[in-house]
Amino acid sequence: GEKDKGLEVIMGRLRAGKHVTEELIALFKERASIEEDYSKRLTKLAKTFDTSEEGGTLRESIDIVRRELESSARVHLDTANEIRTKLEKPLGEFLVGQSSVRKTHQTSLERQLKAKHQLTAAVFKARERYEKSCRDVAQYSDLANQPGLAQKDLDKARSRLDRAQNQSRQCDGDYLHGVERLADAHRRWVDDFRVACNESHRLEEERIETSRSYLWNFTNLLSSACVQDDEAQERVRSSLEKCDAHQDLQTFIETSTTGSDIPVPPSYVNYYTKTAERGNSGAYSPGGFAPPLSINEISPPTSPPAAFSGSGGGGGVGSSSFGSFGGGGGSDRPHQPFALSGLGGLFKGRRGSEAPSAVSSNAGPPSAAVPSGVPSYLTTTTNNNTMSYLSDTAASSA
Repeated sequence: GEKDKGLEVIMGRLRAGKHVTEELIALFKERASIEEDYSKRLTKLAKTFDTSEEGGTLRESIDIVRRELESSARVHLDTANEIRTKLEKPLGEFLVGQSSVRKTHQTSLERQLKAKHQLTAAVFKARERYEKSCRDVAQYSDLANQPGLAQKDLDKARSRLDRAQNQSRQCDGDYLHGVERLADAHRRWVDDFRVACNESHRLEEERIETSRSYLWNFTNLLSSACVQDDEAQERVRSSLEKCDAHQDLQTFIETSTTGSDIPVPPSYVNYYTKTAERGNSGAYSPGGFAPPLSINEISPPTSPPAAFSGSGGGGGVGSSSFGSFGGGGGSDRPHQPFALSGLGGLFKGRRGSEAPSAVSSNAGPPSAAVPSGVPSYLTTTTNNNTMSYLSDTAASSA
């Protein structure tokens, strides 16, 4: 082409084909890495997928899902290995071979093209010198043939004409030799360029066919993996069609039954009577003592307890039931007001009413006589306030 641009165009095409082949190799490499990573993740998912708590037909379907995950992982791992061994590696070797051939022709053609350009420049310079010498010959010839020229000037002109003719013949020879060398270089260039064009055509045709073939195989590998995945999912679907919720529940009931008896909740048991009946005899009093009886229910004893006799050792009835009535060590001491105040608390617990404020130690003498039925030993206390409280309580009970 013009200015020998054909070589640049062809080499540009070959370099572009090399770049495309490198991109295909990178595609195969990356896809193989993706398939391998996908296989590893599927394997990990299958191992961590724990459904041992399930049972029945659904458990069978889930087990098939796990097995198909493992199978799919193996399929994609095989796909990754096949991409590497059947596509990536051979295509890389093919690229190396093509690059070697391309570089050989490119180096040879570039060297010849450089020599051709140098010879062309030399021919142009020889042509300029040849044309200049021819103009000098014509000029000196006109001068030598000029009429009326003196003999001396004529001899000088003829001498210059001879030198110009000799220079012209020399330049003509150099020019002719340069043209011949350029023609020979051009012929070699054309022949080598024609060979390079044919070789480039072969390389490109081979590259295109090889790339097409490798892409076809790449598609087949992926399609095969997809077909196997689809077959795996079809097996899962077939298993799911056999899944029966009613059967699974029936199986669970048969294998996990605990009986038909319904547990009875615990019933109320009275602490005192050991029965379910609730009575006042078992009620709890705020004073922490046994539930008291009413004044009318108290039967007078034949003799007062030792705790209320004002003498004798401590630890009698008064000390165990009412606190500290009676003194220890045989000394006479007045009965403690809080003891009968506690007895008032027992009446409070029995009747549900507050003790009168007349129990205070500053209260006056009792305003009523001791009612009948009160044991005689209760009248031996020196605490008038307590007696007043007992009288009021008995009167209200009546």
